[in-house]
Amino acid sequence: MAVNTRQSRIPETRLFSSCPRDWIAFGNKCYYFSDDGRNWTSSQAFCASFGANLVKFDSKEELNFLERHTDSCDHWIGLRRESPQRSWKWTDNTEFSNLAEVRGSGDCAYLNGVGISSGRFYTEQKWICSKPSSYVHLVLWRSVGNPCSSGVPILGPNGFGGMEPSAGR
Repeated sequence: MAVNTRQSRIPETRLFSSCPRDWIAFGNKCYYFSDDGRNWTSSQAFCASFGANLVKFDSKEELNFLERHTDSCDHWIGLRRESPQRSWKWTDNTEFSNLAEVRGSGDCAYLNGVGISSGRFYTEQKWICSKPSSYVHLVLWRSVGNPCSSGVPILGPNGFGGMEPSAGR
């Protein structure tokens, strides 16, 4: 009686988030914490050159993450207002939900380890950029029938690597 030793391979697709070098992933966003100082306008221009904006946070959890990474240094964020009597707006012109108090009477907001304050746009300090994470699809080929077989890397139809069954192994 002959035993069928034929293997079959099944593709498995996995999704991974990816951030540029020197950016930090958290949730579904990538963050860049600067080392040097610029004014608010130049900081936003720097972020825009990477397809990002000065950071906009949407939850207390995200705010806590940002505060932990500021090392108690002041970092520009994406909040601004036209005057102390006007409401705070993000760089995308959405209203700030007052998730946290913004102290001071400045026109642009910054974050440090103890909360959010405001200052004048021309003050030079560090900044934080954010943008959505990129996603990478990897196709991995899994052997069915022989758990000891291996695969070889290939590029999938989306241009990203994966594993395809190896010939003769």
